[in-house]
Amino acid sequence: MSASDKTRGSTAKKTKRDQLIALLGRKRSLTLEALSETLGWQAHTTRAAISRLRSSGLKVETVKNAKGRPTRYCLSQELAVADQPSASVHG
Repeated sequence: MSASDKTRGSTAKKTKRDQLIALLGRKRSLTLEALSETLGWQAHTTRAAISRLRSSGLKVETVKNAKGRPTRYCLSQELAVADQPSASVHG
């Protein structure tokens, strides 16, 4: 096994960004508290990371619940606008 084989695959460490994307991509949406606790971040850091994901083109949905229940977050099942093919025709 070569040295490059050792650095690929399951031995590669996931970044916190990758971990956040994986959490948001689950079937069930998560609260800010659950995301922060899992990642070991404060709430403001988690909100900023979600904002950066949105800025990079990922569509993160905010699911507002009934009064008194916390807002939940998840990745949208739809493609982000930047990922969709252009409808304009150049001629």
